[in-house]
Amino acid sequence: MTKLLRGELLRISEGLGREIRVTAGCVWITQHRDSADYIVQAGGSFRINRPGVTLVTAMKAAAIETSMACRSRASGPVKRWYARGAPSLTTSGIRAFCTAG
Repeated sequence: MTKLLRGELLRISEGLGREIRVTAGCVWITQHRDSADYIVQAGGSFRINRPGVTLVTAMKAAAIETSMACRSRASGPVKRWYARGAPSLTTSGIRAFCTAG
């Protein structure tokens, strides 16, 4: 298990296929060459589906586990934003989402 403080960043290199499970808190996930960002809250998970670097940022104190388990790409309370569809998305807007649930 990896614990992250609010604002702390975890860099995962070449994590294609790896599953990120959020056991506490809320994280913001960005993948290399993906125009979407992903917000995953406690109880949710996300499968890295692109080669290259994936960044996981804690929007509030969080705990995550990673594995190569075979499951669907994303499950649980995942919110997906497209860069084109949310140009005014700010960190405070994401923080509000993470605390609303």
